[in-house]
Amino acid sequence: MMTSKRVTRTDYAHPHRPLPVRLINRLGNIGVRFGDPNPSSRFSDAALLERASRLEGLDDFGDPSFRPGLRALVAAIESEAGLTPVGRWITRKRLLGTLRNRLRAEKLFRDHPEILDLQIRPPIVITGMQRTGTTLLHRLLAADPDTRTVLSWEALNPAPYLNARGGCRGPGYLSRERLDPRLRVARISQRALALMAPDFFAVHPVEVEAPEEDVLLLDYSF
Repeated sequence: MMTSKRVTRTDYAHPHRPLPVRLINRLGNIGVRFGDPNPSSRFSDAALLERASRLEGLDDFGDPSFRPGLRALVAAIESEAGLTPVGRWITRKRLLGTLRNRLRAEKLFRDHPEILDLQIRPPIVITGMQRTGTTLLHRLLAADPDTRTVLSWEALNPAPYLNARGGCRGPGYLSRERLDPRLRVARISQRALALMAPDFFAVHPVEVEAPEEDVLLLDYSF
């Protein structure tokens, strides 16, 4: 794991934003003040479900128990989140990605039902208050070769892309990215996060092939 010399900013009212992001937000907010010129930008759980289905060519999202959570989340985004234009775009992409992962996972389970018969060893669960070293302990335990932890790129996209050629077995990360494009997507996401919110890395280092916590997996149940 890389070390970081960054420190956490305490000026929470004025977070760091790169100039291009500030300009896009400024222009977007001007449009909102004069009436939203693009009503389709508003969040709708039905529209998100339909869009995800169209992009993947699938319609089985699995257990419907996630739908009330999605509905509540969408309502909260519109009524209380106060997202910037860039924030709304990122949130929409993340919600669509989560729904698309559900679609791909259900297809994977249908094509390979033996996955559901695999035995899961009792997990080691780490809990604690924020900023008390839980991430450090998690990564320390993950360094044990006899343990298996979720990696950042896996948590971001647990279900393989339907057009991927196979697992990550090539020599070097470039070959591996050709075999599983989820690695490339995660690398782009890491760079984007470092650009837009560099201070976050002082709180929680993010690396594509480093262990990641289960918070991203919880997203899939909303």
